[in-house]
Amino acid sequence: MTANNLDQIHQEWENYLKTGVYDETVIRTEVADSWKRCRTIGVDPNGGICERVLKGRELKKLLEDNKELISIARPVLNSIYMFLKGSGYYVVLANKDVYLLDFFGDTTMEKEASLINYMKGACWKEEYVGTTVLGVMPYVKKPIQMAGAEHYCVMSQGFTCSAAPIISDEGEFLGLVSISGPVKDAHKHTLGMVVAACQAIRNYKTVLMKNRQLMEANDYIMSILKNVSEAIIAYDRLNRVMFVNPAAREIIGAKKLEGLSVDSFFKAGKKGTVFKEKEFHDVECSLITESGVKSCLVSGMPLSERDNISGTVVVIRPIETVHKLMKKYGNTQARIRIEDIAGESVAISKVIRLAKQAARSDGTILLQGESGTGKEVFAQAIHNLSRRSSGPFVGVNCGAIPRDLVGSELFGYSEGAFTGAAKGGRLGKFELASKGTIFLDEIGDMPLEQQVNLLRVLQERYITRIGSNEMIPVDVRVIAASNKSLKEEMKRGSFREDLYYRLNVISIEIPPLRERKDDIELLFRHFARDLGENAGYGDREIDPDIFEYLLRYDWPGNVRELQNVAERAMSLSVNNRITVEDLPPEIVVFKKTPKIRENQTPPVEETEIVSVGNIRSRARQNTAETEKKEIKRALLESGGNISAAAESAGFSRSTFYRKMKKYGLD
Repeated sequence: MTANNLDQIHQEWENYLKTGVYDETVIRTEVADSWKRCRTIGVDPNGGICERVLKGRELKKLLEDNKELISIARPVLNSIYMFLKGSGYYVVLANKDVYLLDFFGDTTMEKEASLINYMKGACWKEEYVGTTVLGVMPYVKKPIQMAGAEHYCVMSQGFTCSAAPIISDEGEFLGLVSISGPVKDAHKHTLGMVVAACQAIRNYKTVLMKNRQLMEANDYIMSILKNVSEAIIAYDRLNRVMFVNPAAREIIGAKKLEGLSVDSFFKAGKKGTVFKEKEFHDVECSLITESGVKSCLVSGMPLSERDNISGTVVVIRPIETVHKLMKKYGNTQARIRIEDIAGESVAISKVIRLAKQAARSDGTILLQGESGTGKEVFAQAIHNLSRRSSGPFVGVNCGAIPRDLVGSELFGYSEGAFTGAAKGGRLGKFELASKGTIFLDEIGDMPLEQQVNLLRVLQERYITRIGSNEMIPVDVRVIAASNKSLKEEMKRGSFREDLYYRLNVISIEIPPLRERKDDIELLFRHFARDLGENAGYGDREIDPDIFEYLLRYDWPGNVRELQNVAERAMSLSVNNRITVEDLPPEIVVFKKTPKIRENQTPPVEETEIVSVGNIRSRARQNTAETEKKEIKRALLESGGNISAAAESAGFSRSTFYRKMKKYGLD
């Protein structure tokens, strides 16, 4: 689920608690039915701590009665947990009455789960903990996944849970398996793992009767390993490859890997990090493949037999895959498209046309313009229009990074590079932007000592992390921006001339708002409409008189300042109408020129600052007549077309009809 999906569900959950109504296009039938049952029996949505937990003799009897199911399921669930260990997930087994029989999780996770009594002996029926995948399973008896506010009770809304039923060959519901973890890590493959586990358990029960439990267990575990999206390799204590799943074989490219030493395709980090005899997670390594060296993150777990290490299983994730996940769930995605840029003036139309042309190539772009003109808006739009649109968009404000951290932020660092360096090192922004675009905002504030490093990256297309000699190739499109004149900075000696010409392959100058005043009304209406839709203000009529004041103002803060003014006006407006009195005082300024008698020397121009009270008085006197004239003009220009006239005058169709009736216009 995306963040937007989760937000929608949470809104519908809040609405349902208040009104009993929900949007059927957002809330699934299985979830909605459970909400209704919880509401009917009076489950407290602010709760979620299990009220029914068996202990002592009752717990012992529960486990004894389900001993066969536990013994069959435990090998499968333990195998799955071994691959999830350290990830924040835990695996549970429950019987047909939804009592928890077995729990697989790290010690810290067990403590966290115990806060809501998620433990052996707890009954997770709806009447005790509200809507969960466990509670609905006796009703739906099919695989299901829930996240966030799909859970009826608040205490469960920080989790994503996937569950599937265990069904016997005769069709009897025996119990279920569930995998739970943090909601931010929700992934559809988790449900597939649960389904595979339940299928394995069902087969274990069958082969138990036929004395083939061990063989079938191995077959189904191998099936899971072969079908997961992560690349998995198992090797023995001599580092000889014993098993390679299809995903790993596809990444490495070689047809025959079994029997080879892992040293032949793994380039380990310092001290042979990948091959140490301890469990490890997300260690950076270089993987030697048929198509070249690839950066990857490797997690591994040694296998032991009678306390002796017999081998190791590793999970490999290429950096490209990590980047895709970051783009999908993180903040490396450009959201603005070229068609989202509002403006019809000659000045901005020229810039939009140039941006479209620039997006076709991979050349470095330099965006220049005053603060608030929309440089990042254009950077995102160019990225989304380019061939790199499916890759990440990584923004860096060079002026906001402390001087001594610019290098590590842009290029990354290796483990032990400096005091306080993170274990395992850290990727830089250039690596995070691989196959995409890096946006270097306020490039004029970059320290001189880092400008030479940036120049080298632009020329040679590789980076070297701080504390490392390894050259890492980067495939990144660079868009830089500055509100300073870089030519002036060069004259002062604070910006390198060679870097300027390397950045200035395609130069785009974004005009200030005072040079595109034809767009002010369009932009104001655009911002007001977006705020009405997205911030919950609703529709607002706009008094045409306000544009006289907006056009007189010089807009030192440019488009960003206009957007803030629109938000202020929307917030202060009353009776669903934005008027002059809703504008900031500094904008409501009139130039008053006295009458000049014959042969009289013109006086010095006076400026009258009009108070909000005066504005309100004048506005009330003039608004009706101005509004009537505006409606007549719109009707004449549209030839009587009501829809076109309403749009031209800035009213909704229903409001326009009401105004026509008010002023007696036919």
